[in-house]
Amino acid sequence: MTQPPPYIVLLGKVGSGKSELVEKLTGEKGRASNDKASATRCSEVFWSHNDELIISDTPGSNSSSDQFEHNMWIATAFNFMHVSKIMIVVKADSGRIDGIIDGIRDFSDRFVDLPFDPLGILVTHMDLVSWTEKEVRTSIEEKLDMHGIVFSGLDTPADTIIKKILEISPEPYNLTVNHENFLSIFQRLHKNTPRQLLQFCSRELTDFKKKQEEFNIKRDEFDQKLQVDLVFEFQAFMKQQIVEV
Repeated sequence: MTQPPPYIVLLGKVGSGKSELVEKLTGEKGRASNDKASATRCSEVFWSHNDELIISDTPGSNSSSDQFEHNMWIATAFNFMHVSKIMIVVKADSGRIDGIIDGIRDFSDRFVDLPFDPLGILVTHMDLVSWTEKEVRTSIEEKLDMHGIVFSGLDTPADTIIKKILEISPEPYNLTVNHENFLSIFQRLHKNTPRQLLQFCSRELTDFKKKQEEFNIKRDEFDQKLQVDLVFEFQAFMKQQIVEV
């Protein structure tokens, strides 16, 4: 079976430029929004226009009052396939370089306990600021010790961004989210959740995991592009199952 191209997951706040980035890299239209609410309501997977990347666009982090649903969609993106890179998307037009640092840290701190480093950074809207890429890169490296950094502006060609992402995308990581690591990755969600409820969720997740494994076996019988559609049909079904529970 042919090895699939690198799979990247985009994380970021509302207005960071994730959906605009997806439009540029894939040729999709109508995803970006100037509203304060996120135009992206669920995780969706796309192929880049040149078929060199598989890209998951996720809802903005402050886009919904239903934080559980938001985190479930991010978990869905992680579970779709092994992840070559989680790209934290942050907008350069934030008034100061430290604003970029704060935007990155909102997400990077979630993954400090992982035994590997799946994180990359994509700074958008560089054409709107006077800082140079070197200045921003130096600040990120010194303050966060993070090095996989890609920059994008309005006129940056899609192929240039794709090439830069490929350069920092290693062999894929298994970031499957289950009942054991969900609370650590999405720790803000469950600070006051009763233990009995968590135990109930653990039992239900075991059942859902079995369904997921059965689906994965059947999924491999189809070609890669059809698998994208099948996975999200299955995830919609699983979401309905969760609602019923």
